[in-house]
Parts: sequence; C-alpha cells; structure tokens
Amino acid sequence: RLSQDKDALQLLNFYKCYRAYVRGKVESFKLDDPYISEEEKTEVLAVAQRYFDLAESYI
Repeated sequence: RLSQDKDALQLLNFYKCYRAYVRGKVESFKLDDPYISEEEKTEVLAVAQRYFDLAESYI
C-alpha cells in the first residue's frame, strides 16, 4: 500500500481469492463422505459456503 502499486494489490487479491476458493472446494469434498452424518454435512456446507463467499469478496 505504501508504494501505491495497484498491480501488486490486484495480485494479492487474486491469491486471497484463489486460496479461499480452494479451501471451500476441499471442504466441500467432505459432502461425498458416506460416514459423515447429515448434521455434519449441513455444517460442512455452511463452512464451504463461507469460504466461497470470502473468495467472491476479493473479486
């Protein structure tokens, strides 16, 4: 921010978006686990959605 380099800030937002998206994607893989209860899947879905929302906020 001190250097006023807008390209660097855009790149940083890209990486933050990417990381949040990947975390949401990995979290959502748990939805295919047959050993997780429906209650746990509901929580997994909520966590994944929060990561996807966070990723979107960086766009």
